[in-house]
Amino acid sequence: MEVGKVKSLATMFTHRAKGMFGTRDTKNAAALLFSIVSLSFLALAFLVILPGVCAAEIDWSLGADVAKKPSQLELSPLERGRVNELWAEVIAGSYTTTVGFVNSLYDRGYDFEEIALMLEVAKAAKKDPSEVAVLRRKGLGWGTIAQQFGVRPAAMEKAKGKDSLFKRYVLAQCLAGYYGIPDSQVLVMLNEKGYGFGEIAIAVNVCGNSGAPLRDVVATRATGARWRIVAGKYKMASDKLGKPPAAYSGGKAKDKGSGKATENPNKKKSRTADCSKTCPRKCY
Repeated sequence: MEVGKVKSLATMFTHRAKGMFGTRDTKNAAALLFSIVSLSFLALAFLVILPGVCAAEIDWSLGADVAKKPSQLELSPLERGRVNELWAEVIAGSYTTTVGFVNSLYDRGYDFEEIALMLEVAKAAKKDPSEVAVLRRKGLGWGTIAQQFGVRPAAMEKAKGKDSLFKRYVLAQCLAGYYGIPDSQVLVMLNEKGYGFGEIAIAVNVCGNSGAPLRDVVATRATGARWRIVAGKYKMASDKLGKPPAAYSGGKAKDKGSGKATENPNKKKSRTADCSKTCPRKCY
């Protein structure tokens, strides 16, 4: 209701009240009515507008009531392409290297899981990824490789020597650290809900792009809807499924205080840059 209509209502009330009350009582009654209407509008604004403002803060929590139906889900070839595009961005940003370098390793036969582990060990050992790749091509396990370099990444401690668990922890910390979410949420989807890392990565990215709660996105996908349909539900273009929001793209995160994007402070110290400039292609 517009302010003019409120005033008209108050005027009408005043005129009608003149025949029943004195002038002084009439003014008091009109003032009271105007106050009641004003407070009603404030209450309505509080109920409608405030929740929209609060929703801008992404809810990453994953409710226990989310259906566990990963066996009914399958990524289409296009969706797999989106996943590959997304993981290249996430891994490159997590280790302050380039997407081109990550894709070059992928083109040489390494999957994104192996690439992430390779960069994780290289980072801990302060070595070029190519040196890690050489040992991996010889068939050495990740525990043995780490031992030869004299390092033991934190994720390897959690894995307790198991390569399969090491992979889980590294990918979980990559995705969680990149988007600034609790890694427990990634592990819950992986271990308890049974979703694969491809599904998890897209779900988290939809949240990052749309601001929708993670549990809602996962629940929508659990119905069997294609990811383009899920994206549309949350007002997100399907071509963005494989692209992180600008706030995260390239391994950057917006500083909440200034609102400006800031580079990873460890970027200049990192030695996991594109080693193709310093070593022959055959080494990795």
